[in-house]
Amino acid sequence: MASTASTGVDTTVSTGPSKPTIKQKFNDFCSFLYNPNDHTVLGRGGSSWAQIGLFYIVYYACLAGFWAAMMAVFYQTLDWNDPRLSGPDSLLKQNPDYENQNQVTDTGTIIDCSKYPTNRPKDELDNACRFDLTENLGPDCVKQQAFGYDDGKPCFLLKLNKIYNWFPENYDNDSIPAEIRDMHESWYITVKCEGENPSDKDNIGEIIYYPKQGFHFKYFPYRNQQGFRSPIVMAQFLRPEPGVLIMVECKAYAKNIKHDKLERAGLVHFELLVD
Repeated sequence: MASTASTGVDTTVSTGPSKPTIKQKFNDFCSFLYNPNDHTVLGRGGSSWAQIGLFYIVYYACLAGFWAAMMAVFYQTLDWNDPRLSGPDSLLKQNPDYENQNQVTDTGTIIDCSKYPTNRPKDELDNACRFDLTENLGPDCVKQQAFGYDDGKPCFLLKLNKIYNWFPENYDNDSIPAEIRDMHESWYITVKCEGENPSDKDNIGEIIYYPKQGFHFKYFPYRNQQGFRSPIVMAQFLRPEPGVLIMVECKAYAKNIKHDKLERAGLVHFELLVD
């Protein structure tokens, strides 16, 4: 007699959820933007949007008020005429650096300081001295002569960074550096440019300065005076070797000016090439 046996194995195959079509995805996205059944926008109803909008208005209003209060407190600590940090606390540490340019314009008359051969009286230090461009910069170092560039005798404008309430100091007779002993004059910050390397010194040629003594003490200190303009010195290179790149280093000399090549303190470096 034949018999049958059940294996007990379920042969039903599960296919899983069907993958949505592109049309279904687009419809779902449109429903997210606006659902006409629930009357929601981006998943939120009108009351929900009102609540979250009110929250952010109050939140950013508080941030703006806090920022405005902090700015008001900060400005109460500032003086519009005197810097908060000066002297050794300032960025320049009471040691002026050079700037070099090749153009200059007159900015008008302040006060005439030509009557002072040394420092100005203390009661006049809050006024700015006029620096006369027509008398101090020589015949060639002017715009009408293209600052000497057309003749292969270029002029470079040198000035010191402005340091609040900084006074230059005179050398003692026995403390004048040997490199400027033959050109230094009292009551002046002496300026000297030279080639950085022996080959540069051979190729740089003669240099003359306008004014030849350098920066006069009477133009200092800088105290944010109305109309203050830094005094300048023009260095004119009369016979630089044509076609040779020359490394030039200019230094300012006073008793309280320190030189540091790494920090570029008290000096400026530039390159000169005459075609």
